[in-house]
Amino acid sequence: MMSLLRLSPIMLAMALLTGCDSSEAQLAAPEPILSVETHSLVQSDHYQVMREYVGTVRAGQQAQLGFELAGKVSNIMVDVGDRVNQGDA
Repeated sequence: MMSLLRLSPIMLAMALLTGCDSSEAQLAAPEPILSVETHSLVQSDHYQVMREYVGTVRAGQQAQLGFELAGKVSNIMVDVGDRVNQGDA
């Protein structure tokens, strides 16, 4: 029985020779030309970013209000958002 060391070069040569083929290589068919659609980009002068969030809004500060006198409010002389100063009547 031949040793593995002597058989290895013979097996390698046989593997290389089986990969060789005397016939000419077949030419690949040319790939078809695909049509391409192009678009032009237009820069916008303005845009609006709109985002929606889910959550709970809480005040950063809270105050407990108490009054020295009991009574009824009969007239409100200011509107929501108006500024008032101390002593305004």
